[in-house]
Amino acid sequence: MMQKLRKLFISSFKWRLLINITLSYLVAFLIYSILGIVFDRIIPIAVPNEMRYALCYAISFIVFVEIFFKLIDFTIEYIRKLRRSIQQVTSGNYGVQCDVEYDDELGSLAANINVLSKTLLAKEKESEKLKEKERAALDIERNAERQKNELITNVAHDLRTPLTTIVGYLELIKDDTALSKEDVHKYSGIAYEKSIRLQEMMDDLFEFTKLDNADIKLNKSMINLSGLIMQMT
Repeated sequence: MMQKLRKLFISSFKWRLLINITLSYLVAFLIYSILGIVFDRIIPIAVPNEMRYALCYAISFIVFVEIFFKLIDFTIEYIRKLRRSIQQVTSGNYGVQCDVEYDDELGSLAANINVLSKTLLAKEKESEKLKEKERAALDIERNAERQKNELITNVAHDLRTPLTTIVGYLELIKDDTALSKEDVHKYSGIAYEKSIRLQEMMDDLFEFTKLDNADIKLNKSMINLSGLIMQMT
């Protein structure tokens, strides 16, 4: 019986309210009856019956209100808990979990708050992962940009050395009219060799640029790995 009454008490807010009112009314009616007996038999006083009934009714009504408020305080306190949980969720605390104490509308509200909290917590974790990936991608991009700048600096330095030699020997041939044919041939040969070296470096640079392109298509073929290792050795 108590189990059925408890199930009925927590299964619906309307039933719980009705039970609270009924219990409060029964206690108030019992107090009204006891006061009537007390005034009529135990403490007879020279007061009109209307006044006695009004006094009994007033006391019974006060008892009814007091008991009803005491009983409804359990539900009000649960509503306050739900309100505090909602405030915590809205403030960003997604780890909040409400106790589902009833099977009625309030229990459904508590369950929905829990689902919302878990969903927002999962979204927050997913957002953190996306931010970490974005930061990692940004670091990779910055590192690639730094490496590219270093490469450009190194290439510019490497290209400058043979180019300076070429320009120097060509200026010597151009400005010094007293050079012999042997010196001119020698200096022009050096300039030519440096030009060939500069061309090879430019070809290597263009080859690297092609390899850096993600759309490049590789022509794969089978090789003799043992022979390649022997050749490298």
